[in-house]
Amino acid sequence: MAPLGWAQNTWRLLLTGRHPDAAAAIRRILELAEVGNPTRVYAGYYLMILNIPDEAARIFEQEGVALGATPYGAIARFFACALKRDGEGAASNITPQLEQAAFWTEYLALFLADGYAVLGQRDPALHWLRKAMARGFINYPYLAQTDSLLNSLRGDPEFEQVLEEVKGRWCAMEF
Repeated sequence: MAPLGWAQNTWRLLLTGRHPDAAAAIRRILELAEVGNPTRVYAGYYLMILNIPDEAARIFEQEGVALGATPYGAIARFFACALKRDGEGAASNITPQLEQAAFWTEYLALFLADGYAVLGQRDPALHWLRKAMARGFINYPYLAQTDSLLNSLRGDPEFEQVLEEVKGRWCAMEF
């Protein structure tokens, strides 16, 4: 299986609570994907979800350099700064290219929401979470239960309202 396939498998494992298996799948991504492959940014994100921040930071720092001015390079540097609790540094990596990509790609908008939540910056976290939702990210179980990076928002009335909106859209889907 290619690195992107392993990334998709990791996502499924995280959603089903199979964290040891997800950690093994992340290792496989890192074995298969060379530095400079955006799939490694997803591996770093998954490490953050599993609360392995030191390894995630190392990956983000590598990929931030290797991916340069691309949106994935910018999000990698954003996450590296967020993990250091460097809000100013994180914000400096929100490039026009990243904002444009996050406008079209719900996962990049979610990544921005998560990074701002890690920094404890409620308003931009909610802004980007709403953008992710508007772009189609309506995975209620993930947002309500799995995404530990949003913990600083839990209990916030506006966040709970967003979750209710997502839940309504999620429940309206037929599987």
